[in-house]
Order: sequence, then C-alpha cells, then structure tokens
Amino acid sequence: MTGFIHHPKTRLRLALAGLLLAASIEAFATEVNEIGRMDLEQLMSVELETVTASKYSQKLSETASSVTVIGKDQIQQFGYRTLSDVLRTVPGFFITNNRAYDNAGVRGFDQSAAYNGRMLVMIDGIRMNEAIYDSGFTDNALPIDIDLIERVEVLRGPGSSLYGNNAFFAVINLITKQGKDYHGGELAGAWGSFDTYKGRASYGRKLDNGLDFMASATGFNSEGPSLRVPEAATPDNPFGESSGANNEHDKQFFAKANWGDFSFEGGYGRRFKGIPGGIFGVDFGTPASSLQDSEAFVNLQYQKALSPKLDFTARAFYGDFDFKGQYRYGGLLISNFTHAWWSGLEMRLLSSHFDGHKLLAGVEVQENWQLQQYADIAPPTSVAQDDSNDTHRIGIFLQDDMDLTERLKLSLGARFDDTSLSSQSMFSPRVGLVYQMLADTVFKLQYGKAFRSPTIAQQFYTVYGVPSQIANNGLQSEQIDTVSLAWEQAFAGNWHFTATGYYLKLNKRLGVEETDGFQHTVNLGGDIGYGGEFELQRRWDNGALLRSGYSLVFAKDLDPVHMDPDVLSNVPRHLYQLNFMTPLFSPKWRGGFDMQVLASRTSLQSKTPGYTRVGLNLLYQPVTNLDLSAAVYDLLDDNRLEPGGVFGIPQEGRTFRLKFACRF
Repeated sequence: MTGFIHHPKTRLRLALAGLLLAASIEAFATEVNEIGRMDLEQLMSVELETVTASKYSQKLSETASSVTVIGKDQIQQFGYRTLSDVLRTVPGFFITNNRAYDNAGVRGFDQSAAYNGRMLVMIDGIRMNEAIYDSGFTDNALPIDIDLIERVEVLRGPGSSLYGNNAFFAVINLITKQGKDYHGGELAGAWGSFDTYKGRASYGRKLDNGLDFMASATGFNSEGPSLRVPEAATPDNPFGESSGANNEHDKQFFAKANWGDFSFEGGYGRRFKGIPGGIFGVDFGTPASSLQDSEAFVNLQYQKALSPKLDFTARAFYGDFDFKGQYRYGGLLISNFTHAWWSGLEMRLLSSHFDGHKLLAGVEVQENWQLQQYADIAPPTSVAQDDSNDTHRIGIFLQDDMDLTERLKLSLGARFDDTSLSSQSMFSPRVGLVYQMLADTVFKLQYGKAFRSPTIAQQFYTVYGVPSQIANNGLQSEQIDTVSLAWEQAFAGNWHFTATGYYLKLNKRLGVEETDGFQHTVNLGGDIGYGGEFELQRRWDNGALLRSGYSLVFAKDLDPVHMDPDVLSNVPRHLYQLNFMTPLFSPKWRGGFDMQVLASRTSLQSKTPGYTRVGLNLLYQPVTNLDLSAAVYDLLDDNRLEPGGVFGIPQEGRTFRLKFACRF
C-alpha cells in the first residue's frame, strides 16, 4: 500500500478522483427525491433485478451472489463501444489488449492464455463461448452491437451450479432490447480516430397481435494506429514502427422475435483483424499477418405457465464458429484453421408450490458435432495438424431458494456435469445465505464450486502450425472453490454501499509444460486469491448517477514454474473505478465521465507501469428523435502499454469518436 499511495503519479490520480467525488456530492447534497427516501428493499425492487443469478427474475437483495448491473442509459451516456468498455467499470475487472483480442482479468487472474475461457459470456442466457478454445469474446468478435443491449449483468464468482462449464470466475449476461423499444427504425453512424467508421441500421416494433420483433445490421471499419515495438527494431526500422497492419473490418447481424409462448433469437458476426508487424514476432511489411473469426447462433424457446405456480421453459440452440489465422515468419506462412458447430437442448421447471420455496430444476445437453483443427506451413506446404473430433456435455441442475424467516433466506444449488473432454464428471454445489438485519442493512455469505473443462485445443494443438505439442487425452477439469462475504448498506436515505471480501482456491490448473523441446498441456498445482471489493452508488431522479469502486487484490501461484511463488503475471494489486453521469446545461445536454486506475503489473518479461484511463462523453438531443455525441477515450493518454513482449504491447492511447443516432 505504501508504494501505491506515495507514488507521485498515483497521488495525482487519487487526488483527481477525490475532487470529482467531492464535487458530485456537493452538487447534489441538497436534492431530495422519492427514491432517496426508500429503504434498501424498496430501492432494489424499483431499480435492480437480475435474471442471471438464478435463471429467473430476482431482486438483487435476495441473491447471495455479487452482481453488477449496467443499464442502457449508462452504455449511452458513457459512450461504451464494446463489452470490454463495460467491464472496465466493474469492480475486480481489468482489460488487457494484445492487439488481437481483449482479455478480461477477474479478481487478479489474467485470462490471456485462457482466451477468456474462465468466464461465461451469454446473450439473453444463450452461451456464447465457442467450442474450440472456449473463448468468451468481449471485443468486436462478440457477434452483437453494444447499442442493442438493454443491460449487462455481471455475476462475480462461481456460477457452475447453474451454468456448468466456464462459469468459473464470472458470468456475464447481455440482455438485449426488444422490438417495442424501437417503435420503428433507427440509423446510427460514428467516425473516430485512425479512420474508424461504424454504421448501424435497426428496425423493431410490437404489433397489435402481440408479435414483437427487431432486426439490426452493423458494419465497422478501422485502419488502426501505427505502433512502435522496440524489440522488433532493425537498422532499416530503428523504432520498430508497424504501420498499415493494424486494420479491422467487422460485420454483425442480429434478429429476435417473440409471440405468445414462443421466441426466436439469432445472430452472426465476422471480424477481420490485421496483426501489426513485431507483435508475436511476426514479420513487418506486406503481405501482413492477420486473423479472421466468425460466430453464429440461433435459439428457439418455448416458455409457458403450466399453472399459477409452475413455469416450464424449453429451448433448442445452434452455434457455429470459424477461425483463420495467418502468421508470417521469415518468409514462411504459417496457417491455422478451426471450425466448430454444435447444437443442444435445455429444459427447466420453476415451481413455487411450497410456501417460502422457489424450486428450479433442469437439464442441459450439448453435442459438438464437429471440432476441426488444421494447420500447415508454406512454402512448400507441409501439413502440421489435421484432426476432427466430436464431443458432448450434459448437465443436470437443481436449486432451492427458501425463506427461513422473514429476514433470512437460504439458497441451495448443485449441478452434475459429464463431458467427453474430461476423464472426471463434475459436481458443482453452491450455498448462499442472505440476512436482512435491518431495513437498510443486508449481509450475504456464499460458498460455491466451479469448473472449467479442458478444451479440444488444449488436447490437440500446434503452436502457430509448428508440430511441437504432444496430445494429452487424460486432462481433468480445473476446479475452484470460492467463499465470499458481503455487506450492503443504504445510508443517508439515498446512498448504497457494498463491501465484499472473498477467498478462492484454484486446483488442477491447466497449463503448458515443456519436455525435450515438446510442449503439452497438463494439470498443474493451483493458485489462491483473496481480496476486497468496495462499491458506492447513488442515482438521482433527474437521471444522474454516481458509481465508485475500489478493489484490493492478492493472488499467489502455489505451483510456480518460472516465477516467484508470490507473484502471478499481470496482476494489478489496486483497481479503482469512478463513473459519473448527469444532465448538464438543459435537458437536451448530458455528460458522462468515467475513470479507471490500475496499479503496475509484473509480467514474465518486465514490469508494466500503472495507468489512469479517463473517458468523457457529451450527448446532445436537439430534437426528440436525434442524438448526437462526442467522446474522448483515455483523455490523459496514459494507457500506452499492456503486459507482453519484452517492453510491453503498445496501445493507441488517446482517441475520439463522433456519433449520431436518429429514429423514424
């Protein structure tokens, strides 16, 4: 703590945060409103609910899970562009960009090597983690436009008792808008730094016969910034400058409809991303290295109240994922191709027949019909990998949320999973207690166990097409045990404070070992993590919102190979977030300010300095159906490096965006 507080740059960051917080308190200290006079239970029943914690709509005050909800008003007023922008503002989360993908760190654990596979990403409860690498995308590779999101629910902690695989550190659920939210069409466009353009066309309605539908298409194009990679410097390129190979081109389509008890939802996204020369050691010049991925999903659902106290839900789903990577090293072209498609079925019953009990029971089955991996090296063409597999998983879950007394609630849940990718079936229990000691004071205690199965890529994989990895069919699932204790307090009639402490232990961690020049994935020892997360929030009836969060993180490697046992790579000990949005000069003007502060991080190669990332967004609505906005990201130009390489992976720094949206 001493080094963090007394660093001059850190003192400036904390002083700025303190001044902004004090100014917001002073500006609204005298405001009185109806929401402010409600106790915690009333406040949560008005504003905050979650469907992610229990697979049915539930007040946040009734779940023992740590859940943060980010609404569409915040997405608009803070100018968020991707899910990564949203997660930066959630306590315990940080984002690392390696110039190919965004990777989310959670509670001190980086996911760059796991491709975000230790968290579950969903759209309207539909699993989006693909079936080859288990990637949960948070950037433009996620096949949906962020402007179509009604709210984002972030559940921190284990979720395998309901969702099974990947619900390890967190579950992230994007709840989308409906046709009735549009009442017609909407056109939106944006222009920003580095010749970045984005356009979207959406249309939605709810008809008199009850049919609600919407459809949307988005296109994105960016040339990207020139970057300097010092370790790639040569006499001909003394700064290691990479230009013309950081481009990105995306397209996304999304549609949904519901009528009576039936609903449909589907989407498709494709992203092309250039890899700058020097990153991952790839060649400079043209033709450049690149990657391309696409993901499609379809979900058909039937939901019916069989009786006043019994609800039935059945859904069938389909998914498809493609990846193509081309990497150029010294004139050689190394290519990786993967393709997967899967389908499945989920059925569940929700019963409230017994007084004080809500019983949820269900089964989920997924068949991965094709998991294909191919790699070659040219010229001349030499096939390094060519295999195709099929796998399956099945899960059965049961949960009982019960009222022991008027103030004490108990939640018991468990899920049994069997997957052909692991030699061991998994049992994932969860126990949660919620005690409302006073009208405005709630304590929550939770224990949960979660798992992450080995992927087909970990069992059969070649590194950039080089046949240097040995297959391992005996891998077991990673497991994690997490205990958390939370205190929620409403005070002064209109402020809400939450303090959460947690301890987690990760076992059978999947990692790579090298023997005689060959690599293979094995189950290593484990890691432990513990820390605290603190949140302060207030919302005013004029639409103003203040959210502030601080996280103190400790993580330790229990089975170190190349590192000090007390150090994990890419772990910021301190995280701070501040978000403030408010009306400005008149009801037509609104502003949003967000800030994230990260302490320095230690990587395998070097120590990456901390940074303060500040964003400003100004919105203007000259007429009812037209929104204009101007945003600046990383205003202080401080987020210049992320861990990786010898000197760190360069970032774009300060950028801007102009945007419009019109409705008709």
